[in-house]
Amino acid sequence: MKKIITLIMSIITLSGYSQELFIGDSNALHVFNDAVFYVNGTATGDANYHRTLDTTNWYLISSPLSGQIFNDAYVSANNIASGQGNNRGIATHQPATNTWAYYQASSVDQTFTTGFGYSFKKAAAGNVSFKGIINTADVTPTVTADSWMLLGNPFLSYMNIVSLINDNTSNLKYIGVYVWNEVTKTYDIKNLAEPIVLAPAQGFFVRVNPGVTSFTLKKSYQQATGDVFRKNANTMVELLMTDGSNNKSAKVYYLDNNATVGHDSGYDGEIFGGIVNANDFAVYTQLVSNDEGKKYQIQALPKTDMENKVVPVGVTAAAGKEITFTAASMNFPEGLKMFLEDKVTNTVTRLDEENTSYKVTMKEAINGIGRFYLHTKSKGVLSTDNVSFSNISIYAKDNNILRVVGLSNGKANVKMFNMLGKQVFATSFNATGVDDIKLAKVAAGIYTVHLEKEGNILNKKLLIE
Repeated sequence: MKKIITLIMSIITLSGYSQELFIGDSNALHVFNDAVFYVNGTATGDANYHRTLDTTNWYLISSPLSGQIFNDAYVSANNIASGQGNNRGIATHQPATNTWAYYQASSVDQTFTTGFGYSFKKAAAGNVSFKGIINTADVTPTVTADSWMLLGNPFLSYMNIVSLINDNTSNLKYIGVYVWNEVTKTYDIKNLAEPIVLAPAQGFFVRVNPGVTSFTLKKSYQQATGDVFRKNANTMVELLMTDGSNNKSAKVYYLDNNATVGHDSGYDGEIFGGIVNANDFAVYTQLVSNDEGKKYQIQALPKTDMENKVVPVGVTAAAGKEITFTAASMNFPEGLKMFLEDKVTNTVTRLDEENTSYKVTMKEAINGIGRFYLHTKSKGVLSTDNVSFSNISIYAKDNNILRVVGLSNGKANVKMFNMLGKQVFATSFNATGVDDIKLAKVAAGIYTVHLEKEGNILNKKLLIE
């Protein structure tokens, strides 16, 4: 049973499981794991926070207290792992290079910066501890403009990311926060389509906009309770991909509100790019409409007319890699089926039934879309004979290159017409899945692209800037 406790030493409201906190020597306050408290006024004196790390994997951690020093004594007391040479298992993220800088044994004392995150690794499972002053006001860490930044929850309470996202929309280049998933070894984006409540001491990445040099973590984001991953009643498809040792996934949410087939700020979330080589093995989706080549770990689509939406699936994998696709769904409409199309092998595989999968070996390295597509269908069986030509993606890579994605191999023709109906460009090409077509010089404006292959025709409006 949860209790609210008022401490005489300061004006502190404390909420948590009674067995997870105690008053120690000299009336010092100790808080363990997900026990929570936050200050309604001021606080004096040191508090202690203890977080259990259940494995010797890396974690993203932040100090929920101000003033904790780390040095050789701290490393020893917390059984921090040793690495190559003098490297120890505490690392800071370097925004300029998207690499890690490890604490070096016998270096000078350093202090955990309030509001920033650190990568932590222990030599054996157990507690990592912090001692310092309770943060009772907004925390505003200095950030590097147009960079990935590793921040952290600076409070001894849960933190609501919906409030954080809504307040910082103008500061964020990608609307959401990225948390480390130690099971899949992936940085997962959490946004308005899939919000979470950050736990005390949890670190997270954000990508800040150009010109942004500070980021505010308000004390009003605190809340007393919350699961790390919130329950979600939305309809969702998760496409999972594994090579036997690495597991990756991409999610598509089908929402009643706030979603279109184009980009939806706060609901479509791109894959993480804040660490070098983070996406050497990856699966993602691209937009169903008005695609610009961005890679999404989460995509939100309207729940209406699900049967006619075809989602382009992107894959990054090395040549010779055997990969297996499976799928999971949540709150899926009864009778709706899920299929994965492979344009190279010319196959369609149903994935929503129990123990179904699609396994394929990459004969060549792959890094992009054009081969795989996710279909949802309620009637009959999907086959390569009835796959819609409308899953083709056409967009201007720049003002000189037209990119066509998703055509099966073979000859195709493309023409462009201006708003007056005058043809300004025409060519034929041999489709290979992802094709870049060099345009003759055309003025900025809106054009109609006419694509034809094997009797199938697609017309699409296109903006050249």
